[in-house]
Amino acid sequence: MPLEKIARQVANLLSSREFVEIYAHHDVDGIAAASIIGHALFRDGGSFRIRVVSDLTPELLTGSPQAVLCDIGSGMADLPAEAVVIDHHVPHFMGSYHVNPRLAGLDGEKELSSAGAAYLVAQELGDNRDLVGLAILGMLGDNQPATGKNREILQEGIVHQFLSTAYGFLLPGRSMVERLMTAIDPYLGGFSGVEDRCRALVEECTTEGEIDEEALVSRLILEIAPRASSGALHGIYGTRYTLEKEIHEDAHTLSALVDACGKAGAGGLGVALCLRHAGLEKEVWEVMGGYRSRVIEGIRTAKQIEDQQPWFEVTNPRIAGNVADALALDLVQNRPVAVFSQEEGFAHVSLRTPEQVTFNLAALARETATACGGHGGGHETRAGAVIGVTQVECFKNGLRKAIAG
Repeated sequence: MPLEKIARQVANLLSSREFVEIYAHHDVDGIAAASIIGHALFRDGGSFRIRVVSDLTPELLTGSPQAVLCDIGSGMADLPAEAVVIDHHVPHFMGSYHVNPRLAGLDGEKELSSAGAAYLVAQELGDNRDLVGLAILGMLGDNQPATGKNREILQEGIVHQFLSTAYGFLLPGRSMVERLMTAIDPYLGGFSGVEDRCRALVEECTTEGEIDEEALVSRLILEIAPRASSGALHGIYGTRYTLEKEIHEDAHTLSALVDACGKAGAGGLGVALCLRHAGLEKEVWEVMGGYRSRVIEGIRTAKQIEDQQPWFEVTNPRIAGNVADALALDLVQNRPVAVFSQEEGFAHVSLRTPEQVTFNLAALARETATACGGHGGGHETRAGAVIGVTQVECFKNGLRKAIAG
């Protein structure tokens, strides 16, 4: 079924409801998608509540089987049939109200995020083209290129002057020192978390109060190149997006702030940013700074738990995904990376493939977790699983077999 047709059906359904319960995955794509739906419902005369979650089980939906699930739920075949899913992960939910590019023959890895899918639903609820900036947040947060539907949405935003593009420094921060020191995507080995070295580099590239960005980027790349992937290098400088309607005009900065709030357990703050509430500047920057400091510490202290495999353990489940990103995508690896963490009787596993490594992690996570009594899924290159702590060895054995096969 064409994506626009199912988006229209979902919009008609949501428009008929007086109140909508929305669940958002705790990353920027999920929060942006939920906020797009919230904006559109409010303008349509409806009311809503957004709940930000790191995981979802059918039990959580007890009492709200008609909930809207954003960037979460597509991998669950046992959801209530009346649930609405707006997602871009590998679909297993076969309900009638599932907006997913993969179900329309599009590449959910590269062509459309969950926020992008939510944007299509919003356009069927009214003229909500000014929400294009939030769709771009989803694209950036999931490291998608501006291709396919993403490109169409981007071009629409440019035509209607809701956003513009330019080349520049991509790292978020209020100063160049902060940008370097808090960098986790990409992680800058030798600079991330090292204030003295970041400050020295900036000072060496500053003349009469002006930073020579070309010199700084060149120096930085020369320093980190021996131990960084090409993806990490390309993540320093490139196309920037200026958002005319959002609370922060720089898309990379807003994406980083929303993502940090969600993953730090302050999802309400991330939603508030996307709903354009002012006056949160000090609080959200503190949340992001604290979260990124914990991620950097996690990258440095991740304990390798398998001699022959790039498998690691961290103590904080909230940072595991970003730690896995850095270990697999920003540092040179040649095999799938797994980061394990434990909390309240459950083990969380974040799986990532480095550049040039082809492996369907979504299928691996789902099949291996299910065999061990848990659940998993995600993207082909980025996936996750949750299992009981007593089933960690079961999961590791499944990983070994899959990788060896």
